[in-house]
Amino acid sequence: MGDPTVTRKYVNNGPEGSFTSQGAEVATAAKWVGNVLEVTSRVDSIGLSFVDKMSLSPDGKTLTSQVQVSSPQGNVEITVVFDKQ
Repeated sequence: MGDPTVTRKYVNNGPEGSFTSQGAEVATAAKWVGNVLEVTSRVDSIGLSFVDKMSLSPDGKTLTSQVQVSSPQGNVEITVVFDKQ
């Protein structure tokens, strides 16, 4: 299957960028909202959008990612918590 690693660079509070994923163009932008990094991604060709709100705990040991996914089939919210070992 090859190397599953993907690297993307965002300019926070800057212009919208784009990249290609599995043959589809993805428009994306990042901005700070208080102490939350909000990354918005859209795949217009299939009507899919993601808003990922990432925050770090005050002690720096927990990263929480709250993702809102919107699609023609409906909406879903996913929360992923990363704990530093």
